[in-house]
Amino acid sequence: MALPVKINMVRILKTGLVLAPVITNDLLIIILLNKLTAINAFCSYLNIVRWLQNHLITCPFKKLTGIDCPGCGMQRAVIALLKGEIYNSFKYYPACIAVLVTALFVILSKRYRFNKTQILKKAFYSITLSIIIVSYVIKLYKLFNY
Repeated sequence: MALPVKINMVRILKTGLVLAPVITNDLLIIILLNKLTAINAFCSYLNIVRWLQNHLITCPFKKLTGIDCPGCGMQRAVIALLKGEIYNSFKYYPACIAVLVTALFVILSKRYRFNKTQILKKAFYSITLSIIIVSYVIKLYKLFNY
């Protein structure tokens, strides 16, 4: 299904200056989906996804107790993201995208100096930890109440 794309046309001023087209939200979503498709194609070409699916690490906490740990589902969520399945990734582990964004920010903040880096790090850590805790409590609630 094709999504409608809105692009403001190039405007030429009386002075002869050309303004670049403005990217709207619809076009940004299409660009992001194309990038996910490219990542999916690259990983499929190298059989990375198949290799990861065949080499999942078992959770020692779940093996000992029979209960999921707060990180259970992260491997499946990353594999789903590599396949371009954002909904399934969120379903497997709601904090996956937050963890990856936080890790990317921490890596980039080491390389590039952002304004108020420490405040942003604390915000990313807090949001990610909150998502992990809330999703784990919901997972335990479903486990023991069904």
